[in-house]
Amino acid sequence: AAIAGRTAIVVAHRLEQAAEADLIVVMEGGAIVEAGSPADLVAAGGHFAALWNVAASRYDVSDPR
Repeated sequence: AAIAGRTAIVVAHRLEQAAEADLIVVMEGGAIVEAGSPADLVAAGGHFAALWNVAASRYDVSDPR
């Protein structure tokens, strides 16, 4: 990939894009409320997990990498 071995900051609203990241930072009201890998955030059951579960029910994206 074009960013392999580099640090990139990606702002994504599509969870499919976010699931490719090594680290996801979830912000709400200008503050960081969660940070971790996609799998860790889903397991934690917070904001990212809630969004992921909605997407999974609609698009069958049940496997966060």
